[in-house]
Amino acid sequence: MRPRIRTHLRRTLGCALALGCLVLTSAALPFHADSITIEQASVVVRFPDEIEFSLSASSHATIEWLELEYSLLLPVQEALVQRVTPDDFVPFSSVETSWVWDMRETGSLPTGARISWHWNLADSKGAKLSTSPEVVEWIDDVHAWRETTSDNLTLFWYEGEPSFAEDLLHSAIEAQQRLKTETGVESASPIRIYIYADSQELQDAVLFEAGWTGGLAYGDHRIVLIGIAPSDLAWGRKTIAHEMAHVLVGERVHASYSSLPNWLSEGLAVFAEGGLDDGSQAGLQRAIEDDSLFSVRSLNGGFTEDGQRVYLAYAQSYSLVAHLIERYGQKSMLDLLERLQKGYRADRALEQVYGFNTEGLEIEWRQAVGAAPHPELQKVDLATPTAYPTFVPYGAPPMAATATLQPMLPPPPTPGTTDGAVTAVYAVLCALLLCLATLVVVGSVFALVMIRRRRRA
Repeated sequence: MRPRIRTHLRRTLGCALALGCLVLTSAALPFHADSITIEQASVVVRFPDEIEFSLSASSHATIEWLELEYSLLLPVQEALVQRVTPDDFVPFSSVETSWVWDMRETGSLPTGARISWHWNLADSKGAKLSTSPEVVEWIDDVHAWRETTSDNLTLFWYEGEPSFAEDLLHSAIEAQQRLKTETGVESASPIRIYIYADSQELQDAVLFEAGWTGGLAYGDHRIVLIGIAPSDLAWGRKTIAHEMAHVLVGERVHASYSSLPNWLSEGLAVFAEGGLDDGSQAGLQRAIEDDSLFSVRSLNGGFTEDGQRVYLAYAQSYSLVAHLIERYGQKSMLDLLERLQKGYRADRALEQVYGFNTEGLEIEWRQAVGAAPHPELQKVDLATPTAYPTFVPYGAPPMAATATLQPMLPPPPTPGTTDGAVTAVYAVLCALLLCLATLVVVGSVFALVMIRRRRRA
């Protein structure tokens, strides 16, 4: 009996060992029954038009849902996360799809912007998968960029000698120091400056910008774009200081930068340049004497598109900022920016810091510069804040930028010459069109009368 017992025992132990090996082997092998496999997840940048995100994936079950999740990487604030499902996606066990971010529809990102992205998927058996986050840079690969760095500033350029780039970088450093000394505004994050060879190449890189645009500042991204030819170095020094100020103020007031009064933003930017040049100062003085100034409230929003009057808007904005700093000091200016950062509208912020609203500022400033009182301001109750509309929120990525004029624009027409000639030509054309219209009407009536006479005959 013992041999049989041993044989049975051996067989039992053998079966147990085999079963154990099978279990161990199964545990060691990957289990794919409910898994999703990513064959490819890629991105292609086609500057300046679009970014294409592509995905190839499969599963033992049906992939019922997927989305691309992306967001801009911004140094000073958390960007809004965007999610989108490609239009061509059809649930299936194997999918190949893509989604295109078309800058021609949404407006451009600045050169150097960075985007974080990944895909999220789920199948019919409940399996879920997110690909590893990756970062793509929206870079202008048309040009062979070179770079130079100092402290927290990096300047990229592709045309001109290294001395050209070093000169511009030095101007940016001086602008930072001037703003810190005079207003208390200083930088905490790195800033990247991209110098295009001229304004046209800048406009080619950033879609839908006005033809007069010579520089752009993206406060959210800490990026500056300027078109500066080596021959325009003097203008470039001032413009790089101007755009640097926009970035620094944008960092200080990033929570409500879109509601920052334009006169304050542009006035601080011209302040960073070192003040008005002789031509701008003379233009401001003529407007004071001619009583052709803008109202301060009209300078809260975007400036005029008139290529000649826009110079006055910048000069007047500088004068307003200089008045506040000279009369009330650096601390009050910082307090004003701090209240704007907290979300207060311009009127409320001005009242809290200076004791007057926008109209009160205009009355005081006009007295200070010797301008005539604005007739409509005599009826304004300065203690009553002006109502503002509430705007519908939107989900698009923040891409706002401040635009700066090109270095040269044609001089304004001399009063009584060009304007008079245009008026005269316009009057002659109107007279000719009136005569032509009269002849057509008379001829039509005559023809109708003749036709009726013939029918009666």
